[in-house]
Amino acid sequence: VSLAAAERMLAAAQARATELGAAVAIAIVDEGGQLKAFHRMDGLASAVPIDLSQMKAYTAASFRTPTQMLAESNLDNPARMASIPNVPRVTLMAGGYPITEGEVLIGGIGVSGSSPENDVAIAEAGVAALQEA
Repeated sequence: VSLAAAERMLAAAQARATELGAAVAIAIVDEGGQLKAFHRMDGLASAVPIDLSQMKAYTAASFRTPTQMLAESNLDNPARMASIPNVPRVTLMAGGYPITEGEVLIGGIGVSGSSPENDVAIAEAGVAALQEA
């Protein structure tokens, strides 16, 4: 994912967060899971969402699926549900999405700091901004 694309995604995600009245951390990683861009909104006092947003982005890129879908698809597999979160930098918390260009994975976006529903909506807004460009 290019820096220009990441910046568009950050702007769209922040705009959606502002609409929702949510202060969040937004992380974008490249296809290898390395941090490409990061934004912490004013009003986000806790350090936890900073780490979680990056974990969500990394997980979505690594598994090539939204984090909430990864969690849901493994509910009936206790061994996987117990194992996946023990992998460093991986989380099953909602708010992470893979970023694709066509069928090619180019990164991941993760949002943390609000409700799971808001984190998902904000991340989706970021992904949509890239698809519209």
